[in-house]
Amino acid sequence: MQRLSREAIYEAAYDDEVFQALPDLIRQAHDARSVVMHFVDAGGLHLSMAHTGQWSDDQVALYGSLAEKDILQQATAQMGRMNRFWNITDDLVSPLRLKNSEIYSRFYRPIGDDTRHVLGVSFQTPWGVGAIGVHRGDHTSAFGQADVDALQDVAVDLRRMLTIRSRLMLSAQREAQAKAVLDRFSLAIFQVDAEARIHDANAQARQLIDWAGAGLVRGGVLQLEEPDMGALRWAIRRATRTRAPEANMVRLAAGQFAGWTLTVTPMPTMGGARALVLVKSLTAEQDLAQRLQALFGLSLAEALVAIALSQGEATRDIAVARGVTEHTVRSQIKSLMAKTGCRRQGQLVSLIASLPPVAFR
Repeated sequence: MQRLSREAIYEAAYDDEVFQALPDLIRQAHDARSVVMHFVDAGGLHLSMAHTGQWSDDQVALYGSLAEKDILQQATAQMGRMNRFWNITDDLVSPLRLKNSEIYSRFYRPIGDDTRHVLGVSFQTPWGVGAIGVHRGDHTSAFGQADVDALQDVAVDLRRMLTIRSRLMLSAQREAQAKAVLDRFSLAIFQVDAEARIHDANAQARQLIDWAGAGLVRGGVLQLEEPDMGALRWAIRRATRTRAPEANMVRLAAGQFAGWTLTVTPMPTMGGARALVLVKSLTAEQDLAQRLQALFGLSLAEALVAIALSQGEATRDIAVARGVTEHTVRSQIKSLMAKTGCRRQGQLVSLIASLPPVAFR
């Protein structure tokens, strides 16, 4: 009998191709017809699944909806039977009982699956539960004790592999969700180390890099003209120091970024101290205008007037700056007040100040 190597098992924790091929290695080692393995995290999210290709995606989804009816898995999931391989259809569930079960009539029989002999295990860990099923069909011999012993010899390794893989997948999903949230912010956000080297950037930051080019980033490092670069380095060092890291604000005074505001705040990570650099550029007014348009149905002109009002500008000054008459500005104010539900300028100021910096595009 061909033995399943521990090297292949642990490689499957990190390599998708090896993980998808692992059921076939088990199938060959035990002269089986098919193999299925899966793991579900403690929150009920199905994270890892691989099989020898006997089921289509629709059939996998169908099994998932009926999994709680699977008497084979129920048999190995009982107290005292977990984390151990069983010759299920010989020791726990007879082939006749299997064929008379609900899972067989609603899943196996309709898809033409002739499963008769099953080796299996149910795993339980602090992070979730998993299962492996090894199958032979009708008109084949049952699995022997040697098959059970060989799989039991690597049961701990298989459980660890499924746990590691699922935790890595969950971490990747959470990271992707966090990045998606950051991409919705209208602020450009850079994650940098103590040397100002960029390790990550949200969508707005990537757009800023594309626009500014070497004037902002060179060799993967944030670069500004002096004295701004000295101020930024000082703020990053304060944010990434080991003891009592602190946040600071840098107001840029030189070059094409004069007038921009950078907020540098600590971001401790397992990979070493990092800092977040949040950039509020001169395009912030455009982002705010887009949010007002999306939330309240304002025209662009109305949104820009609303922003000017919130900054304390007088009607006459707004008209001059926009090259329109005061009558036009007053009409726009009347319209935007109605759309936002504000009756006084103070209410409009409070409303705009309360908007989160999220991009609606």
